[in-house]
Amino acid sequence: MDYLFIILFFTLIFSLTLSYLKMSVHESINQRINNMGIGYNLGNSFDCYDENVIINKPDDQITLKGNAIPTKKLISNIKKNGFKTIRFPITWTYFIDESGKVNSNWMVRVKEVVDWIIDYNMYCIINVHHDGKPGNWLSKGMDSKNKYDSLWTQIAKEFRDYNDYLVFESMNEVEFKS
Repeated sequence: MDYLFIILFFTLIFSLTLSYLKMSVHESINQRINNMGIGYNLGNSFDCYDENVIINKPDDQITLKGNAIPTKKLISNIKKNGFKTIRFPITWTYFIDESGKVNSNWMVRVKEVVDWIIDYNMYCIINVHHDGKPGNWLSKGMDSKNKYDSLWTQIAKEFRDYNDYLVFESMNEVEFKS
């Protein structure tokens, strides 16, 4: 019995030590804000929206307003110019089905850009952007809450192993009218 107590005691001490060490490597919110420095907005690409246009594949949305498709070289140049953070707004409307499931091709494109940003040791802020505009999935009543929860659950699962350099912004410019 004493042997079992000793094992449990040292297991507890070891677990508490690991928890403390894990907490100590995470930034405080104030440290994070200071470390984020000046940011760059990668807007008007993954957040383009036009209810009069049919979008079939990710690059159709990204180039909707005449923008070039973001590349790893672009991210590298942003980093070289002194930016420490990239805000990466994302409109999910074209790539979320009636049940709230995100199209896998869209998630792959989003993850690709997030990975480039993180690979350059930059902060990346992703969000839900423009999805509440009239007619979009987030503007359609109570069912939209379930879809919203589903979307963020999918995002959380996709990026669950990422570090503190990935920041989530719940929503921006969703323009609810009621």
